[in-house]
Amino acid sequence: SITSFFFLLIFLTTTGNKEESSSLGKNEEVKSSVLLHQLVIPPFYITKGITTYSALANTYPSDPLPFSLLGPDDIGFATHYRSGDSNPGEVFGSWLHSVGKPKNNERKLRKENGMKVNRRAMPTNMWYENLLIGSINQKRVTENNRAYTIPYIIDFVGPIPGIRVQFPHKLASDTIIQMATVPKHGLTLGTAFKDDRREGENVVESAYVLDGEYPPSQLGLGLLWSRTGGELGNDDEEEGEYPTMRTNVLRGIPYVTMKYSKGMKAVISAEVPLAGSLVIDNGNEPANLSCGVINKDGTTSRDGTDAAINTAHVDGEVSLTFKESDFTWLIFFSRPVSVECFQKVKDQNAPPLPPGVVDFTVESLFELHVVDYDTDPLIVRAALANNCTSGLNALYCVGGQPRGQSHLDDLLRSHSDTYPGYPELRYEFPPGSFLRDTEANHALIHFDWKPRSMKKDTAILSSRTDMDLSQDSKEGISQEMLAYALPHHADSIQRVVGSSNSETGFCSEGLHGQACLIRGNEWVMKEDLGGHPSFVANRPPHHDIIPS
Repeated sequence: SITSFFFLLIFLTTTGNKEESSSLGKNEEVKSSVLLHQLVIPPFYITKGITTYSALANTYPSDPLPFSLLGPDDIGFATHYRSGDSNPGEVFGSWLHSVGKPKNNERKLRKENGMKVNRRAMPTNMWYENLLIGSINQKRVTENNRAYTIPYIIDFVGPIPGIRVQFPHKLASDTIIQMATVPKHGLTLGTAFKDDRREGENVVESAYVLDGEYPPSQLGLGLLWSRTGGELGNDDEEEGEYPTMRTNVLRGIPYVTMKYSKGMKAVISAEVPLAGSLVIDNGNEPANLSCGVINKDGTTSRDGTDAAINTAHVDGEVSLTFKESDFTWLIFFSRPVSVECFQKVKDQNAPPLPPGVVDFTVESLFELHVVDYDTDPLIVRAALANNCTSGLNALYCVGGQPRGQSHLDDLLRSHSDTYPGYPELRYEFPPGSFLRDTEANHALIHFDWKPRSMKKDTAILSSRTDMDLSQDSKEGISQEMLAYALPHHADSIQRVVGSSNSETGFCSEGLHGQACLIRGNEWVMKEDLGGHPSFVANRPPHHDIIPS
């Protein structure tokens, strides 16, 4: 008998997306890119010079091996050349050339000249594309390197190296809708430029690189900073030799998470002054903490007061309320820490700006420093608990009245320990022949958030056995994580074993509709495939376009 093979159809498309705006009246357009699409017909894969076969399975990864390694010009197609600043560059770090051990057998990496070679498609048209193109490949971050994560807009141009998180508001007219922010109302999780204890050795650049251990996916990507002096992605470097900090930029997460290795100083920075005193561990009284001074050059110093009252012990949480923005942020720590604060007092005698001139200076007016960063690793999470604390923010407050958010505070506290690891998106098709079985006309989409406990992870990394990891049910600590679901997610999400996927009642308006907080560690959504595939239109074409 003669066995016939069907080849896969490939085609080129040029797509252009517009990135959500993160500043008033400003839109950024993502450059057009040529993408090679594939129709995957398992179990047959083709790569350059290699033909492989795999067993048919019911689940397929969302990032399969590329159909071909040939470029459009190699096969005679017209080529669109993008500008050099949109090409994959230095920001991809070690992942551009090599990756770690494969997650499964389907992603085995072959070697060229002894080096593991990454053969997965580069993310050239993702929602976070602005984080990977432009000046970041020259190790320089700008306001264009930003993303809309829902509900936040994040960028990396705050006063200190790290991630700046901003809560947007919606602007709409008859021709445009956009999410806008007041950048200086954001909060930056990062580290200090200079550490007085190390006499300036702890210098960290604002530019990040892709976290090589965990490549990007449709749900997000990991970013990494390292102290100057260490070669990132060097397989020969010893773990912990160069202190690092890492963050995950993920869609729908109400927290911003930063992971600090031992020796990397954790700093929280704000560009507006603190309203009153910070509150520690949900206490009823403000903390008795005197702050030092932020100098004109950005360094910090004590104001001459007794050092003992400049440091406070925190078991797990700090609440920060800022006067100008009227925002209240909750900061969660994975282990007990000692903190100190610093403030910058503006010169009251400074002349006012001329009419129509806006001050775009980026500087810290408040900083919270973790003192005992040399002892153990640390994970810090921040979440906006209230955007109308005192009724002062006209963008969010109604009638100048404050909004009580105690229920949201409690919800954020109860889920603060569980954070997403490096989530995976995959598809599942029912068994049986799609063409013969009418019940097979649907598929399942899995958002596996791969939840982790920040307290347990810190204890493991620290090799600590004295940390209390017990979870008292009376405290309401949940082992499920929180994430915002868009309307089409909420309509089709299913309950599964180990994941309640239940609504919390808290929602946020955005570009894509109202996003609501969902409890759950794995989302499973049922998708109707719409019947058998066909190249015939559902209705006849209009008579005007039929040749006579």
